[in-house]
Amino acid sequence: MYRAVPYFDKLRGLHYFSEVIGGILSSFVGLLLSVTIRFASNVPWDLPRIILEVAAFVALILRVDILWIVQILSNRYLFALNTGRTAVGYLDIDVLSGRIIDAVRVYGKTAWEDVPTPIF
Repeated sequence: MYRAVPYFDKLRGLHYFSEVIGGILSSFVGLLLSVTIRFASNVPWDLPRIILEVAAFVALILRVDILWIVQILSNRYLFALNTGRTAVGYLDIDVLSGRIIDAVRVYGKTAWEDVPTPIF
């Protein structure tokens, strides 16, 4: 990667190189738009979510640091009361190596539904 740095100025002047870079950027923007539309279509939109997302978009336009926006949005449900949690499984992880030893899917009602644990 770093070996290409001295040649970038020479390559940037080439017509074909500019077209290739333009194509790569166009495909990236198209992919980003496609993923955005797919995620937005899978969100159950209601008024509080719409207001929150519009506020986040306005904050981005006003050039608020992205870390502040992510921090505020991620803590929205952190301490939510009356939040339902459904356990779908658990992992047994070796804490020294980080290797997953076992993964077990949980079916039916579990005691975890009553434990108010934060979701990160």
